[in-house]
Amino acid sequence: MTRAAAPDGAGRLLGWTVRLLPSGQQDWGRAMRAELAALGPGPARWRFALGCARVAVTRPTAIRAAASTLLVAAAAALGVALALEIADPALRAETVGLLTLLAVTCWLGRRFGPVAGRLAGAVRAPATRRSAPSPCS
Repeated sequence: MTRAAAPDGAGRLLGWTVRLLPSGQQDWGRAMRAELAALGPGPARWRFALGCARVAVTRPTAIRAAASTLLVAAAAALGVALALEIADPALRAETVGLLTLLAVTCWLGRRFGPVAGRLAGAVRAPATRRSAPSPCS
């Protein structure tokens, strides 16, 4: 039995790029990997991989996903930074714990789809009724 060779830098870049593609475009990702495999070592592999990455990350779905993720991360970082300023240790720990629960709930809703999304909505609903809309949606 032969083992597949470890991917070079261009192969790893293309692998990360293919993971950014929506599920409906996974065939396109397989085609890109096959075409990269046909290219010999050298700068042509890097040009191809960089071109594929450029096209994938400039698609509107990738831009929306990245912007949404960065917004949630920035809000979480700000929340934790503000929570660390709370003088009472018990209240500070509770606030950081609730922020962590909110972040995990957002991740579950995005990762596992409608069922976990409904659960995430139920958990975050009481907090969002009295505040601004959640960035997780």
